[in-house]
Amino acid sequence: MPTRRETLISLSALPILVSSCTSTPVRGITPPDYRHLPLLQLNVAKIAIESLYESLTSLPNVEGLSPYPLEEMVRTWLDDTATAEGSSGWINVQIIDASIREEKLDKKPGLSGLFSIDQTEVYHGHIQLLFQINFPDYVSEISVESSAAQSVDENATLRDREQTWVNLGEKMIAEIDQSLRTKIKRDLPRLLLS
Repeated sequence: MPTRRETLISLSALPILVSSCTSTPVRGITPPDYRHLPLLQLNVAKIAIESLYESLTSLPNVEGLSPYPLEEMVRTWLDDTATAEGSSGWINVQIIDASIREEKLDKKPGLSGLFSIDQTEVYHGHIQLLFQINFPDYVSEISVESSAAQSVDENATLRDREQTWVNLGEKMIAEIDQSLRTKIKRDLPRLLLS
């Protein structure tokens, strides 16, 4: 029968044995950050964000599986880049679409399919936003949208797929950011503080 001292030594070694059996955690996906973009200093008193898109939870829609859903990425982008610095007026940003859909691709048939790594899914992302601008003497709208697609191969892990979804969002938001700035400068320069 082991002594009390031997029992204590055995129990104190248990955490070391358990920790050596666990695998190293997979490194997380970096959260989206848009603070590197120039600020959009808008000549309004308030910016509101309204989601009109209801994310679907079943295939082919997969945006709800993303560690950073597109709607969340849009909100982060607006929080990081758009500031209300005027004394009157407001902007209502409507998120009309923020979806990612999965499309299954055909695999190579026969023997050649056994010796190749096929692209088995392609993910289609789409973001559509409507900026409703309301001044006491003026009302206007700016619509921006972007689509992107990226395929993954049959060996892709869940983390690979999650990174693909985040990459799609980053690409689309970069296009939307550029489009919005261009449209404001061209069509509604009064919205920008000089």
